[in-house]
Amino acid sequence: MEQYLLDCISDLKRAGDDAGRRKRAINKSDTWDLLNKNWKALAVLAAEKTAPKTIDKDEMGNKQNNSVNRGHRNRIGRRGGRQSRMGLEDHLPTPQQVIASENSAAFKLSVLIAQKHKMSKWENSFDEQMDLLRLECSQGIHPVWSRLAREAPIFAEFERFDIIEEEMKTFDSKEWIKAANLNPNDIVSLRKWLNMEVPFNLSSTQALSLEKIRKDLAGRPRPLTWPQIMKGKLRNLENEGALLESMLLLSANSNDALDVLEKIKNISDMKTVVSKQKRLFLINSGDNSVIIDCINQKGKDELSNAIRIEAWKKIELIDSELSLDSLLRGKEILENANENIPSILLWEISKNLFQKEEFVDSIKMIEKLSINNDEELIFAIEIISKTPSEKLEETILESLKSAGEECLAFAMRCVDAPPKIQLASSKILSNNDSIRYTDDILSVLTRTADIENLANKMNSDKTLGLVYPFRALMVWHLMPAETGIKNIEQLIGLRKQALNSLEGSEKDDVLSDVSISLISLLGGVPSNIDSIHKILDKGAIIVLNQVRKALSSDGSGVVKNSLIASLDESLEDIKLSTLDRRLFDALIDSLYLNSSAMQLQSGNIEKEENALSTLERLAAKENNTIRTIRALTNLVKEHNIGIESLEKWYRIHDKESVRISNNSCRNTERKRE
Repeated sequence: MEQYLLDCISDLKRAGDDAGRRKRAINKSDTWDLLNKNWKALAVLAAEKTAPKTIDKDEMGNKQNNSVNRGHRNRIGRRGGRQSRMGLEDHLPTPQQVIASENSAAFKLSVLIAQKHKMSKWENSFDEQMDLLRLECSQGIHPVWSRLAREAPIFAEFERFDIIEEEMKTFDSKEWIKAANLNPNDIVSLRKWLNMEVPFNLSSTQALSLEKIRKDLAGRPRPLTWPQIMKGKLRNLENEGALLESMLLLSANSNDALDVLEKIKNISDMKTVVSKQKRLFLINSGDNSVIIDCINQKGKDELSNAIRIEAWKKIELIDSELSLDSLLRGKEILENANENIPSILLWEISKNLFQKEEFVDSIKMIEKLSINNDEELIFAIEIISKTPSEKLEETILESLKSAGEECLAFAMRCVDAPPKIQLASSKILSNNDSIRYTDDILSVLTRTADIENLANKMNSDKTLGLVYPFRALMVWHLMPAETGIKNIEQLIGLRKQALNSLEGSEKDDVLSDVSISLISLLGGVPSNIDSIHKILDKGAIIVLNQVRKALSSDGSGVVKNSLIASLDESLEDIKLSTLDRRLFDALIDSLYLNSSAMQLQSGNIEKEENALSTLERLAAKENNTIRTIRALTNLVKEHNIGIESLEKWYRIHDKESVRISNNSCRNTERKRE
């Protein structure tokens, strides 16, 4: 600070004796902004050529007047009365403050000299302190105090002290260099580092430039303006100075920083931090040549951590495969830093978990992400084929709308994918090129039990019923009643065609053995049901065998409803495909119909009432099949009974039919009689 004051008041020589011109001169000095208010106060006193005033004899004889006049006389450099504005010269510390400070003896003495001439009350202890300070100054003072004495007579006594040139200061830069292991883009860390004492001598202009940057950091930092502030002052430095230069340029995101770092990369004390700063700058610039080194960066300091964070944020730059442990570590690093995790990192983790067959964890990693390309879409279909996720399924269905043809074909052919995904992709391909994908589309409609669309395909091409007879029978057994009633003649024809071509047909590779066995059971076609036994548990097999025995030619023909209900409950806990689940449901309904038909023929009133209750419940079911509705209708006609829910169904879906209504009415009248 003494040197800065010397540089500042040296400019007074050219300003002459005019106080105004002299003040302007120090204000324009390069080092003026480097001085704090205490030191600026001394510079102002020098500019004003402040001198002690002479006390006349009258004042010496009058103590009271002396006290008043002293207070008036010693307002150094001030004009006006009580309302005058405080000037810089009034920013001198108090005697108590300066004595307790760690400033040089000469600074303390200069402040006490100025305050003694300014203050109205003065303590003897202050004079004692001044004597001690004079003794210390007699050992030698900085040249600035001699220059201050020549500019302001009030400080004349400094002329009697010897001048000593400031010794070359030695610095220990180890802690300063160590502290440079920071992220130069972190304003808080950079501000803290720049506030440390630099381990080399700065010229006045260099110090001023650095001070401007420090002030900029204290407000709203504008690092992009720093290179201009540094120009010609904090550029082309050497050794530790070059490290300071590079840090400022790195913060300003200037490519010149690399050249500066290159210049000092072999200096042993700075080699490590220089290498790491260069690595951080390159990864921030998108240079993938250093990304592997960056993600494997060792160290717990701020700079090492910043390198790892930036590398994992740019995981898309990595060409090589990383282990699951490495990927999870990268995710943890970003989470600990409160950084957003790149979706590509989550996709990579999910793929690795998928390979380890950890399907639940794999799908959790990506189910909330958007799908950005066909590669991600294909993987999403693969993983959802292993474990369900409503959220991911919705995302896949939306992504299929813009997917490529190969991706759509993959989705359509993925037999384990959710039915909605298979159907959505097949629908898009059908609209684009239905002929080329005919077999695939039929397979999807079959696997997913999309009965209505499968029926449309078969009705539009009559040969399909001959080629795929089991599928045609499946259409008959599972066709929704509301649709089937409108196309009943076509369905009957399709069923007859299928039954006629069953014997010479080849095995249908799309239908499972279980599906074929269930279709056969529903149609009364002889078939081996071992495949059904394989998927049922022991209890369900026992119940099924009891049902078959009761319905066989040697059986009683009567199956208790409790037995059928037991079979139905057993099926709930078994994992079945969409198609097999619907076929089993149709089988259960068929068993109830057969059981009710046998009870109606028994002549037992209790059994008849039980049968009517069962039929009423079946007729009231939602999403009934046309097969069930026709079977119910035949029972009404055969046994002249009334089923209220069936009558209601016909009134809604087949208003022209009056058969059920008439039968119901006659049955009701008979019961009344």
